[in-house]
Amino acid sequence: MNKLLSKQEIKQLETDLFLDLLCRIYGIDLKDNTSATLGRRLDALVAKYQKKSLIDLMPLLLHEKNFDEKVIEVITIQYSYLFRNAFFFSSLRKETFKQLQGLEKIKIWIAGCANGEEVYSLLILLHEANLLEKTTVYATDISKQALENAQSGILQKEIKKEDIENYNNAGGKYSLSDYFSFAYSKYKLKENLLSNVVFKEHNLAQDKAFVKADMILCRNVMIYFNHELQERVIELFNNSLVDGGYLGIGIDESLEFLQSASAYKQISYDANIFQKALL
Repeated sequence: MNKLLSKQEIKQLETDLFLDLLCRIYGIDLKDNTSATLGRRLDALVAKYQKKSLIDLMPLLLHEKNFDEKVIEVITIQYSYLFRNAFFFSSLRKETFKQLQGLEKIKIWIAGCANGEEVYSLLILLHEANLLEKTTVYATDISKQALENAQSGILQKEIKKEDIENYNNAGGKYSLSDYFSFAYSKYKLKENLLSNVVFKEHNLAQDKAFVKADMILCRNVMIYFNHELQERVIELFNNSLVDGGYLGIGIDESLEFLQSASAYKQISYDANIFQKALL
């Protein structure tokens, strides 16, 4: 006798089928994202296209060109702002910039760069520390739309009083407005600051290391990953960092209970900045 499935079981089955098809067609595996957050974002995807369920979106996966990009745009959370958690940038400047000054060339990877606010914030501080000219910043994200926004240098929001306060609290030396031009109701980062940035599509869940970096910043990204995926991502970062390199993660994230954590020492507890052990 066939068992009738509950609504919850049906929804889980629909989710599994949708994610499996997304992976089979486009090679995008989202199954290791935390289930609660992923569920909410999938509900938002269904609502955006005014469908009854994920099953109704599967024909679009099969037949609509580049529908994966539209899925990723909704599924990923592209939220940030200039100098988010100003004390992080202040600690980063105090704890790492002096050591970076001794390097002939600097490579920094910002993983999960979203719409670019994290990138712009770091570029400004590197410029003020006279480090930008010898630095290459690799800014990556899984979302093509986010990368386009970031590469444009155009802020998705206007500069507010809080942004200026965050800049000052991060140790900014001048005026935040000095770094942006304003036209057509948009703020745009000065072109010279973006000249040393390489924007690249990269999926933390599946792609391999592509750079040997002196610093990796990945803030407020792993919080959406389950434990298994966090393990893989930290191992990826471990393979991507030079010995003695720096890793910055979100203030609500942790390396605790991760196997690769033993490779790092925490140099800032409030800001969650780590240094890879020297061998």
